[in-house]
Formats: sequence, structure tokens, C-alpha cells
Amino acid sequence: MTRSSTDRAELLLDLARRVTATLDLQRVLDQTFAALHQLVEFSGGAIQLVEEDALVAAALEPPGPPEAYAVRIPFGKGVSGQIAADGRAIYIPDITIDERVHPDGRARGVSSGVRTYFGLPLILHGEPTGVLQIDAVGVDAFSSDDRAVVLAFAPTVAAAVQNARLFQREQLARRELQDIQRMKDEFLALVSHELRTPITVVLGFAETIAHQAPELSTDTISLFADRIAHGSRRLAQLLDDLLDVAHIRAGELIVRMGPVSVDEAVHDAVAAFVDVDHPANVQLPPGLAKVWTDPARLRQVLGHLLSNACKFSAPGSRIDVTGEQHDDRVSVTIADRGTGLPADLERAFQSFSQGESFETRQSGGLGVGLYLVKQLCELLDADLDVRSGPEEGTRVTIKLTVA
Repeated sequence: MTRSSTDRAELLLDLARRVTATLDLQRVLDQTFAALHQLVEFSGGAIQLVEEDALVAAALEPPGPPEAYAVRIPFGKGVSGQIAADGRAIYIPDITIDERVHPDGRARGVSSGVRTYFGLPLILHGEPTGVLQIDAVGVDAFSSDDRAVVLAFAPTVAAAVQNARLFQREQLARRELQDIQRMKDEFLALVSHELRTPITVVLGFAETIAHQAPELSTDTISLFADRIAHGSRRLAQLLDDLLDVAHIRAGELIVRMGPVSVDEAVHDAVAAFVDVDHPANVQLPPGLAKVWTDPARLRQVLGHLLSNACKFSAPGSRIDVTGEQHDDRVSVTIADRGTGLPADLERAFQSFSQGESFETRQSGGLGVGLYLVKQLCELLDADLDVRSGPEEGTRVTIKLTVA
């Protein structure tokens, strides 16, 4: 375009105002192409931004298919990669005869039928932040004046794009901080909610004994003491689970491996964790080989699985515990007829997840049982297989190595 130097300077100033008037990245890119169309005549273009050590298309003119925005061009590769690596503009009057162009006769990312290519780096604080390129169907379509005005406009584009990206990152970081704060608040509310129940039980029965002991029968005191012991064990279990989660995440959980009797581990866990409302059906073949594992951690895994089976199945429904041995592996399966796990099993094995709010759910707990089961099985070199459905309950199998 032919303009006086004053007109061109005024136009550049006006376009700079438009491009820098927003912090929305997509609008900055759209305004950039609209401004370029007022500066020079071109057929197509692209703005590629630096992501780590490669260029990725952020905007195409005209817009391209989704896969075009996923292509990564390493620094130094291709024409635009060379521009980013060297920090120098490249003008190619005819890409069909230029050796720097892709072997098929086209610059990568340039439309079919294009002959002229002009690419320049977007530089901020001495570092490339992206590459701006335009093309045309004619040969040597951009005059030296055209190239000069685009070069003069490039710093404005670089600053506007960088400001928008920084604002975008700041917004993302703010949302992440808000999410972290929300998760922390929910965690504290969950823990306080779960601790309150056993604490109330312990305090209530202890105060009753303390103030009314002479009026209470021996059987009543024994019953109250049993409730206190049960509440205390529940508190200890909650705190142990929290500590185990912390140790696992820090990589500090210790396992002490040795030969363990599966029969003893299963019967101990059933006696400790299956409540009176759920009959347990234990079917273990005689002569099961001992397995190589940590006895305490195996009991913990079985305990969480049995507790969940009772917690999420109706009173009176049976809990089946079966065992098998195949060559050098012994498997233990715990099956219930409960509500089943959510379809998203990955979410079920996340920590502090129960698929519903702690304020509305009917089952207590911190939501760390399955998380601990999965993490402990990995530490014990045990395979974990889970099958669950709304009509069939949940069936969990752990496979251990023979000692």
C-alpha cells in the first residue's frame, strides 16, 4: 500500500491501540490479523507462539482444522523454526525454488498455491516469543515498504500477545489457588465432621460413667466402656489413615516384607472389620501357601475392603471372602452385594473421594480407603483387580506372590 510516512505512522499508532486494548489472547490475535490486512495485502498467515522449545500455531488466517493447531515445530526446524532460533526475519519471493522450503515445494503451514512467504520473529526482552508469518499467491508480492511496515508493527504484536498470555496465566494461577483453598476448606470440614462422631461417643459415655457410676449397673458400665473403646479405635483408625496418606505422598511409608499366612490374615481381618449386620462367608482352600508381604499392611488392605463392603451394602447382605492359588500367586477376593462403585473407577481410587458430599452422604469415612488399598498394593507388589456395577455390587481381588 502506498502511503506517506506520516499517514503510515498514524495508522500504526491507531492499530497499536486496537491490538493492545484487550488482555484476551484470542481477541489480540484477531485484532492483529485485522490490523495486518490494513497494512499489507496478503492471502494467508499464521501466528505461532513459543511453548517450551517449540512453536505451536495460536491463530491461522484463514482458520485451519483442529489438527493444524496441535503441530509442534522445534526450534531450528523448518522456516518458522529457523526464524525463532535465529531471531531474524526471512523473506522468500518464490517458495517453489527456495532450498530452505520443505522438500514438497511448500513452506510447512503455508496453503497450496502460495508463492511468496514472509516470516518474522516476535521478540520481547531479547527473547523470541513467537513467529508471525504472512503469504501471498503472487511471486515477490511484498515490497520492501510492505515488509518494513510489518516489521515496525511486530513489537506491538509481541507485547500485546505477551501481556495477554501473562494475564491468562495469572487467571489460571488464581483459579488454581482458589481450587486449592476450596479443597483445603472441604478437607478440614470433612476431617472435623468425621472426628466429631467418635469424639462425641467417647465424651458422652465417659462423662456418664464419671457422673453416674454409683447409679449404673456393672453390665451398663461394661457396655459404656465397650462403646468408649470402639469410639477410641475409630479415632485411632482415622488418624492412622491420615498419617498413612501423608507418608505415601511423601514417599516415606515403610513396608516390612516377610512370609505371611493368608488364612490367618483373612480370618483376623474378618473378625476385626466385618460387623454383626453382615454375615461373612469365608471360603479358603486348605493348604494355601504363605505369601511374601507385610502382615500389618495386608491386614490394613483387607480391613479397608471389608469395611467398605459392609458400609456400602444393606444390613443382612452377605460378604463373601474367597481364596485361590495358581502357581506362584495367591489371590484373595472380597465380594459384596452393595451399591457398587461409580463408573469412573479412577475417581473412586483418589484420596478423600466418596462420590458425594460429606454433608449429604449416608456413609461415614474420610474417603481414603480405596486410595490406601491401591497405594499399599503397589508397595506390596500385589495386583489389584476391581469389578463393580450398580446391579452386581463390588468384587475386589488382590493377588500376592508366594513366599
